[in-house]
Amino acid sequence: MPVKRMLGVVLVVVGGIVAWQGWEAKQSFGSKLGALVGSSNTNALVMLGVGALLVVVGALLAVRP
Repeated sequence: MPVKRMLGVVLVVVGGIVAWQGWEAKQSFGSKLGALVGSSNTNALVMLGVGALLVVVGALLAVRP
């Protein structure tokens, strides 16, 4: 397996984990309580965005020749 493809697979896995952690943080009780008082949870949104970006980049690396 070429190194580029392995790196892509690793990025997809890591991106999925980061996105999942961001989703869990966004769905937490503290996040929902903060939404009631007007506080935003930027950490969860950043984790979701970075995770999605890693998944896309990893998929492109894994699929492209």
